[in-house]
Amino acid sequence: MDAPSPIFAGVEGVWNADPVHVATLLFRQAFAPLHDRSFPARSTSMLGDDLGALCGVQLGMIRTQGGEPGATLNRLALEYVLIWERAGIAGRIVSGGDVASSQVLMLRMGLSVLQSADPEATVRALLAR
Repeated sequence: MDAPSPIFAGVEGVWNADPVHVATLLFRQAFAPLHDRSFPARSTSMLGDDLGALCGVQLGMIRTQGGEPGATLNRLALEYVLIWERAGIAGRIVSGGDVASSQVLMLRMGLSVLQSADPEATVRALLAR
């Protein structure tokens, strides 16, 4: 999926936006290209990049642990993953031996969000169950 035009005005814009709205946009950004795979998973480390694309922030290749704006984007991305988990559309998994890899896996109900005419309404309905 091509990088979208920024929807939010920087980190502050996404910080102040409705969390379910952002979670839905981020879900579609992260999983639409993966929906037909047998194991549609996205590395948690890439979610900050996906979120950055939505707010016009490019994190780049060199990152400092806890450095801004990456720290805030990663923190927000985890909040959106928690919304996904609560809605039952995606869940966190950890795999690997000596070096653990954290990913988010799209669950069955995630496909209903991707195929919905109103994805945000679908997420809100799933959260209300």
